[in-house]
Parts: sequence; C-alpha cells; structure tokens
Amino acid sequence: KKFLAATSAACTMMLAACDDSDHTNTPATEDYMIETALNQPELSASEVPDVPAADKAVWAGQVNPFGFSVIERLTENHGNIVISPVSLHSALAMAAYGADGNTYSEIASVLNFTQSREIAEKLVADMQLELRYDGQNINSHFVMANNLWVDQKVNLSETFKDAMKTIFKAPVQICNFIDYAIYVVDKLNEWLMDLAGAVAPTIVEKVENIQFMLVSATKFEGKWAHPFDADLTQQKRFMGSSKETLIDFMHIVYDFEYYESVEKGYQAIVIPYMDDIFDM
Repeated sequence: KKFLAATSAACTMMLAACDDSDHTNTPATEDYMIETALNQPELSASEVPDVPAADKAVWAGQVNPFGFSVIERLTENHGNIVISPVSLHSALAMAAYGADGNTYSEIASVLNFTQSREIAEKLVADMQLELRYDGQNINSHFVMANNLWVDQKVNLSETFKDAMKTIFKAPVQICNFIDYAIYVVDKLNEWLMDLAGAVAPTIVEKVENIQFMLVSATKFEGKWAHPFDADLTQQKRFMGSSKETLIDFMHIVYDFEYYESVEKGYQAIVIPYMDDIFDM
C-alpha cells in the first residue's frame, strides 16, 4: 500500500492585524472558533455532476501547465519539492471567485482559464466533486477538502460564502484570528492531522497579519494494480540536486506508459492503482 499526503495553504487578503492574545489562560473553543463546519460528509452520486470528457481535457490542460510552472518557479531556490497542483489550482480558483477587475484577470491568466468566468469556475468545482466522489473507494481512497478561515471582523459577502459552500463545497470557518491566532492555528493543524493522519507534520506554525485564509488539503491512499515485491527492494545510488545518496529502490518488471520531455527536462512513467481510477 502506498500513501501520499500533500497539503497546501493559500493565504489571500493580507490585512493589518495584530496578535495581542494572553496565552496564559486557554480560552474556550467558542471564543476563537465562532462558526465551524469542519466535517466533510461523503458525496452521493446525485451530488456529482456528469463532466463530459471534452471538459475534463480542458481542465487537465489548465492544471498541468499550471503545475509545471509552479514547480519550475519553486525549484529555482528550493531543489526537490513535492506539491499538489490540483490543491493550489483549486484554492486560487476559490480566490478568483471573490476577485474582480484586474485582480480576477491576473488570477485567471495564472490558472490558464480560457472560457468565460462562470464556465471556468464551475468546471473547477465540478472536477473537485468528481475527484472526491471517485476517491470514495476502498482500494484508491482520495480526499480533497477545502476550507476558508476568516476572522470574525471581515465583512464577507453572503453571496461569496454561499458560493463556497454550494459550488466549491468549502465551508467558511469564522474565527478570531486577531485575538487568538495561536489557538486558531492549533485548530487548523488539528483538522489537517485528522484528514491526513499521523503522516502529516505541523503544517502551519503561526500566522501574522492575516485575516483570511484559503486552505485546500489533499490526501491519497491507494493499492498498486501491480504490487511491488518487498523482497526485491535494494539500496542503490540516487543522484539528488547536490549530492549522491544511498536509498531504497523498489523493483518490478512490467510494461508501463512512459513519457519524456527534452524541453522541460523530465522523464516519467504512469503506475496505475487498483480499480483503474487513479495513476501515479
């Protein structure tokens, strides 16, 4: 069984705030979490739209180049990294829903939106629902959870809140960032730990000068369609960005799909999971 957990937090609306909390006495939960809806129930088939294959191709054509672009930017100074392009893309799509004018145009350009605003945002939301529904599977379990964490003093429009809840399935958490930031962060990490399990470290250490956070978390746990034999695992040399290291290599002989790009400098294979829903 292979397990992969990737979590991303997108912070928008950096507004002036301060943390003058008195942390000597732990406040009651209701003091810093004013309204909460952290539980994410499983979806029924009736809640999941039927996304045409052509629309899925359009969505993939938006997310894939976005992901490569983000990786190229981040690896310039940080070497090897692991990100979830779908999480980042969906979080920014939620931010785009609340934007207008030049701000929206710039976000839409980054997300590679080519359709009208309404169609682009609905496609992102529909694909999130389909991925979540397909992930409600014993052999390939995929969880995608979106949440908005908003300070109680932010004047958030009811239209935006309703859209997040109904379109993106991203309930709004009304909290007290300004007075109790440290406790809100603890609650956020508790939610992420519940989602990802003991594998997840502390994702968010602290927040400063933030009144609005968009959080998109992704978890995947699946069984290989063609399992690796643990007895064939061997230590071999792996060339990292700066040095050579001895690590464990899994071994299997099988015909897998293979891709490479001389221009982008990568080689990749597609390793399927059981039920033929997800691949790595």
